[in-house]
Amino acid sequence: MASNDQKVTVSVEQYNPENSYDFTQFDCGVPHLNEFLTKKMIKECEAMVSRPYLLCFKSDDSKYVVKGYYTLGSHSLEKVELRGNTKRNCPYKSAPAIIIGKLAVCESVQGQGIGRRLLGDAIKTSHAASKAVGVYALVLHARKGTESFYEQAGWIRGNYDDSLFIYPLKQYENEMKKLYLSRL
Repeated sequence: MASNDQKVTVSVEQYNPENSYDFTQFDCGVPHLNEFLTKKMIKECEAMVSRPYLLCFKSDDSKYVVKGYYTLGSHSLEKVELRGNTKRNCPYKSAPAIIIGKLAVCESVQGQGIGRRLLGDAIKTSHAASKAVGVYALVLHARKGTESFYEQAGWIRGNYDDSLFIYPLKQYENEMKKLYLSRL
């Protein structure tokens, strides 16, 4: 992709139609997620249904080569899906949420922490949005076989829907406070 003397930067950024992206090298091994990136993502973005975020590799002389992505959209989380303190702290029958509609990592970089980076970016972005508009949690529906990834990242399974994973944004805020206090 880049010669040895070229610097390659890696960034996660919201899709920008003005940038030149290279989707040709992207293959996550899941056909509908590959197709979404190349055929549906721009349409959903233009229709304001979801907002895509792309993890790109870029060298000095190349386009933004997409190696991972996720999408965010608005959602409503039913309180019956919550458990324990999370359920007790939710004052309504349903709570405003943000959903990660899609999350995929190119097979060529799987196992290198890209998925965790995308997930962390989605949490950080959602938390920032919650400061402007009330958002209780970030949610997603995990593909079969990926559940342990989300459990290890601190997500909570839904009470009834086995594929539903919930990340209360207060959890992120508490983790950031702990991190800040540990550095004092």
